[in-house]
Order: sequence, then C-alpha cells, then structure tokens
Amino acid sequence: MASSDTGGGMPGAPSTPCSPPYKVLASAAAVTGKVTAVHTVHSTRWLAFRHAKYTDATGKERSWDYVSRPSTGPPPAPGTPTINAVVVFARLFSSGGALPRTPPSAGDTLLVRQFRPSVDRDSLEFPAGLVDEGETPADAAIRELREETGYTATAVVSVSPVTYTSTGLSDEGVVLVTVDVDEADERNGSGAGVMQQPDDGELIQVLRVPLADGGLLRAVDHLGGEGVAIFHGLYSVALGLSLTQQMGEAR
Repeated sequence: MASSDTGGGMPGAPSTPCSPPYKVLASAAAVTGKVTAVHTVHSTRWLAFRHAKYTDATGKERSWDYVSRPSTGPPPAPGTPTINAVVVFARLFSSGGALPRTPPSAGDTLLVRQFRPSVDRDSLEFPAGLVDEGETPADAAIRELREETGYTATAVVSVSPVTYTSTGLSDEGVVLVTVDVDEADERNGSGAGVMQQPDDGELIQVLRVPLADGGLLRAVDHLGGEGVAIFHGLYSVALGLSLTQQMGEAR
C-alpha cells in the first residue's frame, strides 16, 4: 500500500505563526471558555447524552447539552482530540492492463446510499464508519471502503486533521481519508467487478459518480431533489470541487 501524504494542510501560500492566512473581521475581546464538569445523563452502546458546565470568556458559568460518541479507537495522546470515525474520499483510476489508463484526477468517486432512521429517509454519503480498537484512521478507511463498496484502496493519498460534523450537537471527531483505487488491481476485479462485505443490517447501494465537470455536484443536487438526505460534508466537497473547476476554466 503506497502512501503519498499524511499531512492535513491545505494547498496555498506558505504562512508563519506571525502571518496567519486569514483576517479577523470582528471579534469579542476573548472567546475561549473552559469546561468545568461533565455529567452523563444517559448512554447506549453507540451514543451518550451529556450535560456540561462551563465558564465562558467573561467568567460567567453556563451549561450545554450534547451527544458524545463512545471511543472505540486508540486512546489519543494527552491534549489531542479523539478520532471516532473516518470518511473516505475514493478516487478511482486505472493503471492499465485490461482497462484504459486513466489518472486519479480524471476518474470517478464512490458514494453510498442507505436508509437512516434519524431522518426517516435514504441518505447519500461518502463511505464512512467508526474506527475500531487498534486501527489507525487509514486502516479504518481501507476497511470501511472494502466493506461498504467492495473496492480495495491501493494508495492512501492524505489523512486530514480531526474535524467535527456539528460542534453544537456532538463531540464526534472525524478524519477525512483520501485514497486512490486502481481498478486494474486484481483485488478490484481487474475491471470485472467487486463484491460488498457489509456488516449485519447494512443495506447499501453503491454509486459511481464522475468528478470532472462538476459531476459530483450534479449528482448530489439530482438526488437531493428527489428527497434523498445529503451528508453536509459530501455537499461541501462537491461544491468546492465545482467552484475550483469553474475558477480553473475562467483563467
């Protein structure tokens, strides 16, 4: 398995601690508070409802309710966030063989559609899942991609820093792992097709979607228009790719 980059930085002009790549437009004198106590109100195997007490930047005591994801992955180093789950951005390509040679930048990606009881409808998402004990985020991404889509990643391109899906609601830490998938690889059927390996209860439809010419955003908009719930991270990536492609064409 090749790995070309495990950094989480975004491309752009270099920056130093004295020169951040942004400008603060408006701000309170201070914004950072401190959690002073956390009480678990109720918990299940998968989730815990917690009540936190904290002191805001002005010194005022406040409270906050949120949902927590019990950690199944390796314990984080002191002072670092917990990684609970991974989201997988797969770039399909072919190195040749029985298939035409195509680079990852001109390939397709994989999405999954499955029913989500929380919204009582189908949801369109990237392949994703929880990090198991003893796994790295890259390990979890490779496993989840294989289970949910049947495809095997042939290279890990990048592993993002820990991100959060909704900090007002949950403390779930999520890492985005970008992988390349060579369809000419025998583990991917050498073009003959693959077979999913879903967990019990997972009924997943796999969609192959083009990345070029705004194809990902068009697919997301089409399915969203049909009433399918769209994972916000997927929409953000689709919109970002589309805008980048449009700006490239305008140059």
